[in-house]
Amino acid sequence: MIIPAIGLVSWLVFAISLNQPDDPLDEVYQQMLNGRSEVFVKGKIKQKSELYHLNKPSFYFAIQSVNAPDTLHHIVFKRERESAEALFYRFKNWVNVHLFRQSCYEWLTVLRAKKDKSLRGKNQLRNSLNLLRIPAEKLDQIPLLIAEIKTAYPNETAISSLEASWRQLTHSPNSFSFYVPRMKWNGWDNQYHLWLSGILGCFDFGASLLNETPVADNLGYYLGYTLRFTLISLLIAYGLAIILGAWLASASQKLGQRLLDKGLIVLDAIPAFWLGTLLLLFFTNPHYPNLNIFPHSYLPYERLPWKHFLSMVLPFVAYVAGMLTVLTRLVKTSLQQILAEDYIRTAKAKGLSMRQIIWKHGLRNALIPLVASLASMFTFLVSGSVIIEEIFNIPGMGSRILQSLLNGDIPAIMMFFSLSAVLTMLGYLLTDLLYQWLDPRIRLQSLKK
Repeated sequence: MIIPAIGLVSWLVFAISLNQPDDPLDEVYQQMLNGRSEVFVKGKIKQKSELYHLNKPSFYFAIQSVNAPDTLHHIVFKRERESAEALFYRFKNWVNVHLFRQSCYEWLTVLRAKKDKSLRGKNQLRNSLNLLRIPAEKLDQIPLLIAEIKTAYPNETAISSLEASWRQLTHSPNSFSFYVPRMKWNGWDNQYHLWLSGILGCFDFGASLLNETPVADNLGYYLGYTLRFTLISLLIAYGLAIILGAWLASASQKLGQRLLDKGLIVLDAIPAFWLGTLLLLFFTNPHYPNLNIFPHSYLPYERLPWKHFLSMVLPFVAYVAGMLTVLTRLVKTSLQQILAEDYIRTAKAKGLSMRQIIWKHGLRNALIPLVASLASMFTFLVSGSVIIEEIFNIPGMGSRILQSLLNGDIPAIMMFFSLSAVLTMLGYLLTDLLYQWLDPRIRLQSLKK
């Protein structure tokens, strides 16, 4: 099930990315407003549209109206494309929408040829560009923008043509064929196929919106830090959970066991970001000299090896604390159920001590529910690394995800979410393999089926 699951996740991630609020060409739009030459602007548009495949259809097929245009994806500016689509759905006549847009471009060519760099020229350039990018909820403002442009340049033929095309669009009759659906096959040359084939073919997740460099650069560096902390934290948490759960499941309920049981409940109630902040506040603060033992952020091994290991202690505490309560109580509950079984009573009758019964007979069967939680714990660690890595300044995948979210770097976000899905699936696979190792009956039942 890994392959179809990852395929579905990749489709969902890509579908969400299509609704991103940012447009990779917004920078080019600002250059247009700042009066850069038309040749330069067209070159930047072509370069970026090819880099991000903006001039391609989104998916293999599309379900749309019979009257819908086949070349809407050629409008590379996201807001222009949405505005043209809104005009089509409002007036249901793509021919007249196209004529109106052509009139807008013709007027823009005339206006840019004037090279009017006064305040009036800049305002009307902005108004003219807004005619092409106006959102669906503001379509009624188009006549006001045209009137303002005409007031500024009253004797221009291009504006009269613009007015006439808008009048023709608003008075175009509705066509019944607009309501007839059709499925259009876009072929293999589409954005999703190019993105997915780039990943599968050469591990290319696309280019960053910030600096146009491949987002997969240095991925091994970031992923290595995250996996290092994640896997070691899992081993520590599971080891402690087995020891503490076995101790809590024993029959004699001493004061220390009761205090530990209550303390784990309190620990589970502390959010990871608060615990990480408290650890930094008390154990890296010079105002508490007796407790100021650890560095306030992660330090690489190359600088000071002994401080490197000290800087890893607090992140491990924050990672492990988030899982310890759940895992310990799983071991405790499972062991308590197993200790009531007949074969355990037989072992007691033979004179075996409680320690021998737990560690030699009960623990292996008690680990099955613990293994079942492995995939969810791994997912919890990968998602929780965003907070912990940021708190302790660890250069891992979590901190990079947060930076990408804050900067609106959609290709990087798509890459990290896809990798998180793959890591989660691998966690489920490891869980199934451990199931069969712990309980051979699971393998025998699957063979019988």
